[in-house]
Parts: sequence; C-alpha cells; structure tokens
Amino acid sequence: MTTGVLEALHIYDEHKRAILSHTYNSRPLSAAHLLPLYLSEPAPRPNLIYLSNTNPPTLVFSLTHANLLYLATSSSEIEPLLVLEFLHRVIDALEEFLGAPVLAHKIEANYDVVAQLLTEMCDAGTISTTEPNALRDVVEVEGLLGKFFGSLSLPSKPSGLGPNFGNSSSPPLITQNAPALPWRRANVRHTSNEIYADVVETLTVTLAPSGRPIAAFANGTIACTSKVSGVPDIVLNITGPSGKHNIATFMELPVFHPCVRLNRWRENPGELSFIPPDGRFILAGYEVDLLPFTNGKSGNWSSNNLKLPVSIEVRTGLGSTGSEFDIRLNINKTLGTVGPSGSAGRGGNSKPGTVSSPSLHDLTVSVPLPSEVRNLSDVRPSKGDASYNPGDKFLEWHVPQKELSSGISHFSLKATVQGPFTDDGEDDDPNGFGFGKDYSYDEPYQNTPDAKATTKTQGTDDEKDAKKAAQNKILMPSSASISFSVKGWVPSGVKIDSIVVDPKRSRGLGDGVKPYKGVKYLTISKGARVAHGLVPHTHDSTLRVASATSRLAQLCSGSNEWRHASTGKRLRPRTAIFFPGQGVQRVGMLTPWLEAFPRTAQPIMDEIDSLLGFKLSDIIRDGPSKALTATPNAQPAIMATSILILRILEREFDFKVAERIDVSLGHSLGEFAALVAAGVLTFEDALYMVRRRAESMAEATRGAKDKWGGEYGMVAIITEPGYLESLIEAIDDFVGYRSAGARSDHAEHVQPIDQVLIANINSKNQIVVSGNLAKINELITHVRQFLGHDPRAVPLRSDSPFHSPIMRPAVAVMRELLAGKSRVKGREDMDVVTNLGVVPCVSNVTARPFGSKEEVKDLLARQCLETVKWWDSIKYLDQEEKVRRWIGIGPGKVGRNLVGKEVGMKGMSEVKGGGVWAITDPSEIEEVLSGLEKTESLTEEEEP
Repeated sequence: MTTGVLEALHIYDEHKRAILSHTYNSRPLSAAHLLPLYLSEPAPRPNLIYLSNTNPPTLVFSLTHANLLYLATSSSEIEPLLVLEFLHRVIDALEEFLGAPVLAHKIEANYDVVAQLLTEMCDAGTISTTEPNALRDVVEVEGLLGKFFGSLSLPSKPSGLGPNFGNSSSPPLITQNAPALPWRRANVRHTSNEIYADVVETLTVTLAPSGRPIAAFANGTIACTSKVSGVPDIVLNITGPSGKHNIATFMELPVFHPCVRLNRWRENPGELSFIPPDGRFILAGYEVDLLPFTNGKSGNWSSNNLKLPVSIEVRTGLGSTGSEFDIRLNINKTLGTVGPSGSAGRGGNSKPGTVSSPSLHDLTVSVPLPSEVRNLSDVRPSKGDASYNPGDKFLEWHVPQKELSSGISHFSLKATVQGPFTDDGEDDDPNGFGFGKDYSYDEPYQNTPDAKATTKTQGTDDEKDAKKAAQNKILMPSSASISFSVKGWVPSGVKIDSIVVDPKRSRGLGDGVKPYKGVKYLTISKGARVAHGLVPHTHDSTLRVASATSRLAQLCSGSNEWRHASTGKRLRPRTAIFFPGQGVQRVGMLTPWLEAFPRTAQPIMDEIDSLLGFKLSDIIRDGPSKALTATPNAQPAIMATSILILRILEREFDFKVAERIDVSLGHSLGEFAALVAAGVLTFEDALYMVRRRAESMAEATRGAKDKWGGEYGMVAIITEPGYLESLIEAIDDFVGYRSAGARSDHAEHVQPIDQVLIANINSKNQIVVSGNLAKINELITHVRQFLGHDPRAVPLRSDSPFHSPIMRPAVAVMRELLAGKSRVKGREDMDVVTNLGVVPCVSNVTARPFGSKEEVKDLLARQCLETVKWWDSIKYLDQEEKVRRWIGIGPGKVGRNLVGKEVGMKGMSEVKGGGVWAITDPSEIEEVLSGLEKTESLTEEEEP
C-alpha cells in the first residue's frame, strides 16, 4: 500500500524563474536547488525523474503547460500516476478560477486564491479535494466590489450588504435540502433545457493477409452535454445489438463518471442513473470485442458479423522485376443496417452523418516501408493525394470527402520501390516457435515468400530480372493501416435507447419543461491494420527508441524496487516467461538493441563472440541469410539474442526474474534460454551446449542422407481442433508405433528413410511432422483418407528433421555434455547443471516442471528427438497452475499469438487479471512493463 505524501509544488515561468513554491510536508528541496537538477537531465525529459544523489533521494514529477513548468517532489514511495493526475487537476482548477490559459502574471496577481486552492487540494501532502465545483464552496475569491471597497480602506464584506456581497463571482449557497454534489454547481439555471449524448467508438482491427479479421475491438465513450436547470435526476438506457439482456457481458471493462449510481447498474445492467454535472462530461467508457466467438468467449457473433466501412487489399511483388505494389480500397455501403436505429440525431435522420445515412470522412491509408527502401517512384493513386517521406519511411494516401461521397466504391494506388541490391534475398521467419510461420485453421493458406519468388521467376528467361525480383522482395511493404471516421454509425451496435428525466426525483427543473434528448454516433478508426507480409516492420528511429527506453529505465529504477518491497510476491498474478525456438532468426535482429542500449548490449555481444570463438555477431548483423539460417549458426544466434534481451531488462530496467516470474519455459531450442533464465544453467555453458547440439544435429542429417539417401524436412499439418486426437491416432497407425511418445526403442527396426514422427504439438489444431519428405506425403494421403477430412499441409523451411530418431546421435552428444563439468571460470569443479534454480522450468518432453538435476540431464538430452509438447505445457500452466501473465522474450511474435489463442488473452486483460506480451524490439518494453504494473494487483478469486 502506498503511504507516501507530496512534499512541495513549484511553478516556473517561461524563463525558468520560480513564481510560486508551496510546501506541504517535510523540508523539501528548494525551487532554486531543484531546477538545475531537473534541467541537467537530457531532453526530452521524462515526467518522472529519480534524483538519487540528493539527501534524501527525491522523486520529481514534472508537467509543462502553457509555457509554465510544474514540479512536484516526494522523498517517499507514492503512486506516480496519482501525482501526475494531481498536477493536471491543479492546472484545471487554476484555469477555472483564474481563466484559461494560466499565465505567470495571473498567478502572481492572484496568489491568495492560488494558495487557497493548493491548500484545499492537498492537505499536508495528502491529495484531497480536486473537483472545481467543490473548491468553489471553500475557496474565497474577491469580487469586483470587494476590490473597490478594499481600495477605499473599507471592509471588503460590509455586514449590511450581506455575506456574499463581496464575492459576486461565487454562486449562492446551496439549499439545505439539496445534496452536496462535488461535480455539479448549485442552483444551475438554463433558458433552454437540453441533454444530448455522443457515442464515440474507436475501432481497432487487425486483418490477416487473406482479409480475415484476426482481432477487432471497439473502445467506446459516452460523452454527454447537460444543460438542465436545477438538480435533474436522469436515467439513460443502453442496449446492444441483441438487446439488453446480455449488455453486462457484451460491454467489457466499463468505467463510469462518479455521478453514476453503480448499484443501479449492477441490479439492472444497461441502466445508468445519475445526477449529471453541468456542461460536457464523459459519462461512461467501455470495450467491446467484435469477435467474441472466434476468441473463445460467449456470444453469438462471429467474424462474419464484423462489417467494416472500408476493406483493403495489398498486393506486392508485381511487375516483371517484382518492384511494384498495389493497394486497393473498397468502400462498403451497408453501414445503415449495422448501426443503431430508431434514435434521432440532433439534425434529423435525412441528413448525411445520421443513423439512417452514415457518412465516411478523413480516410487515410498509411503504408510503412522497410528501411532498405531508398525512394518510391511512379506513385499513382486513382483518387486523392499520396505522398512519401523518405525520412520516416511512410507512404500516406488521403482520399478527400468529395470522392468518398461521389458514389465511387473502389480506389487503388500503385507505386514502385527503389532500393539497393543485397545478397540476402530470403525473408525472415517470424514464427516464435521455430518451425516456419504461424498457421491457423481458419485462415486460408498463404504460399511462402520463397514459393512466390520461385513462381515469379519461372516465367522469365532473363536472369537479371530474376535477381531483381528476388532482391525486391525485401523492399515490399508488410502491412498497411487505415484511419477514418464514420458519422452516424458505431461498429459494436451499442445504442442509447432512451434518456429520461425523472420528475419525481428532480428538483428545481420547473413546470412544463421538457428537456430535448438527442444522440449522435461516431466511429473513429486509427488502428485498422491489414498485415500483408508475415512480419510487420518497425520504423521507430534509433533516437526515439533510445529516448523512450531510457525514460522507462529511470521510472523503473525509481519505483519498482519500492513496489517489490511493499507488495508480497504471492499477491500478484502468477507469471510465466517463455522463449522461442529455431526459425525466428533474421539478419539484423540485434541491431535495434545495440543501438538503443550500446553500453549493455555490446559487452554481451563481445562475450558471445569470445565464447564461440568466431564472429557470430557479424553473421547476425550482416548475414547473409543463408549463413544465419544454417542450424549451427541459427540455434546459438537465437538463444544468445533471447538472453541478451533478458539481460537488458535486468540491467537497464531492474527486472528481477526471481521477483517477477513464477515459471519459465521454452519451445525446443528455447528451453535452453528458459533454463538460463531460471538459473539452472549458466549462459556460457548453455551457449556452448547449444552450439555443439546444433553441430551434431546437422551432422546427423548429413549422415542420414549419405547412408540412406532421400530428402528430409518438416511439414506443419493444420486441422480443426476437434480432429487433433484422431489426427495423432492416424499418424500412429500409419507409422506403426506411438510417434508422439518416447523414441528410444520404438523405431529402431525402421530405417530412417521410412520414419515419420510427430515433432511438435503446437496448439489445439496444429502439429508438425518430421522425417523423410516422400514418406510424409504418403502419410498426408493416408490421413486424408482415414479422417475423411482435408487438413492443410505446409512445408517448413528446415534443413534437418528435428525431433525425430535421425537426431539420436545428438542425444549422445548432449548426455556427454550434461554429465560434464562447467566451463565457467571459477566453477570448473562443479556440475554443468546447478540446482533447480530460482523459478521452476517446464520440460518440453513431459509438459511438467523439471523435478531434479538428474531429470534435467535426462530430459534435456532426450528433447532432441522427443515430441515438443508445447500445447500440453500451456494448458498445464493455464488451467492447473493458474498462470495469468505471459511474457515472450526473443525474436518473433507468433509465440505470443499461439499462447494468447490458448489462454484467451492478448495484451493486458483486466478480466483475467493478466495478459500476454512479447518483447522483440526495444520499443515494446514500455508497453510490457506498464502492463505488468497495471496488472500487479489484479488477481482472480481462488477456484475451489
């Protein structure tokens, strides 16, 4: 529990001259002493700075408004958001009493009023009254006549003129029978009585390359404007697309203005009873998942119910050299049937922008381009204006309102990319779990970029054009985002059914007054996104990334340590950390970390090169991709990158695994990083074993080819969730033994060229089979006939059949390494496997935590050829161990998506008290740590 207090507030003018210092508690730093310490921080300065060299160490909260600098200080633990909100409230109160904008001369001329405000708003350092209407009842403001009598040396409040004569700007005292409402002024009077509401929803949609919606959320706000005399008592009724019966579950995460009677809402969801503030205010906010059925939640919606005003298609690799791309927009005309009906807008139903005639405005398409793009040539929009900024690497296309309302429903833009040639022509693989891309059952299969490039080059005999086409793949945009607004329609279907003023409970309304009720609906989209490629590019500049992360480092180092000291570990949701496997490597994956954290990242990178005995960092940074994709380089590169990111979190952000994490796990190769994070293996020993493991795997594959011939690899099989068990049984029937179980004895009588085994069970509808490719094709034919179902088979880019009996030589290598001694200086006489570590680690083989050192040695060696039971591991942690927060560390984001689909979360989820995040880039750290802080005290009730 936070017990700190605010100690002082200082206000400086535009010349950084102190114009006011107000002390609440203790003996804080003076304004003259504080300002140089604040200005010594590099710009842009964060809102929270921890001054560790002062006595006592001090937290400084800052806010700049209207050229005035506000600095608040505290030397004890205090909630940062509370103080920052207090500074905003101070500015609001000063604007209310002194007039906006708040200028230095206004504060100096009304110091008596400002002093009263600051004293009432914060009592001895404890924040109290901040509502302007409540402050008006306790803060004395000298009126015009008071100033006149004061200039004549007369009392400013003569008794004969009444107690309020000298305070003409103060409202009359509230009547005895009127309630004390801090959000509403007393005795409000209006000549025209009206109340109207604006329902504004922000639409955020992510679309797959096929156009299928992956995620869709509407964040809504009900903004009211009340101009009603007296003290009106109002009831506002809300309904959803299927009525009012399920509104409580339909509107997720509702928040309300303090005027709303919460008990009334709990008893009768959808009914808001309140006495409104006077003027404009935010009555309520909410979130609606527009795809609840596909996300595993209750409801009768599906992706087919999601109707968007605009659809977008991105086609890349066009033209003879693959240097052109095309963006197509389709304007849908069916919004009138989706939005709320029967509610009259203030302007009537016949005008554009009303419920019966929604109108689309401010349509802008933003296309981020890779950093390798030098320029765009021949940008050709069919309508509107398009511009490309080479510095920001963004193409923006704006379609004006007159074109949108002209009846045209199709728009297109074509452009040609220009960029340097590179030897690295392979696309990176974003799968966070090591075997190609993220394939899900309900998304049409997309050919791999390699297959697309092959198809493009087959039809030409010109080798130069073929090379250009291969090089231009990396210059293509991977995604596009659309911003727009729609007046008269909201995607969730939430509508205001009625706004009623209760005459029995209202006071001072007057006879015969019938308030006007009006409702407007507005949708604003700033995040509708279609992913064309499988990996969206990040275009934050190095300076911006470094700036954001350094501010967060100061915030964490100043407050997280206290939070751990004041909150017990058992009070927070259970948290897991997970790491990716082979397949996520890409050239340049370490560059953002080296640029954002050079002092931490570069020594770790030098250590990696020294331990391996060659410049792995050069291969990661410069490629070529073929060299990085080779198993002996890919495995140590991925594992080293994952641990480097973890070390940056620990050293730059004071992230302590023992305090923040309850369990670790990793997919295949990622299990080594998980054991390092858990403290079971040292980084040096793990990196050496990963390199030897990778070499032995590559050698085992070469040996099988030399002895038996044939081609070996891996294929992902995607089926419906209900068919998974029968799919596994069909594979077992085909191969003649339990392929998903232990492989030490089951397949010795089968030649490697005839072996097909289950390598991964990744999710409820995806497995990976490994072995001879010709035999795999026979298996797939058998499965389709056996199941009466046509699962999709997707070849994966893998140079070895991992987790198959062909990998048996690697098991022997691993057993020898795990039985040996540590290579770490000073630990040469100790076992390579330490004690079980600071947190448990889940094994891929058993889907349960390792139970002993000997079990670690046995299972980690067997893992080379055993099935990776990833789905069982996630189910175990989610359902049995009640893990509610998941943090993916390392390259690739698909790992986060697979975990999120299984546990029903993505990002922060206050409903389940947790969330699923991934840290693949420095720009994502702030979101993850902020999400952890926000969910630190969100715990589910204990289940029986």
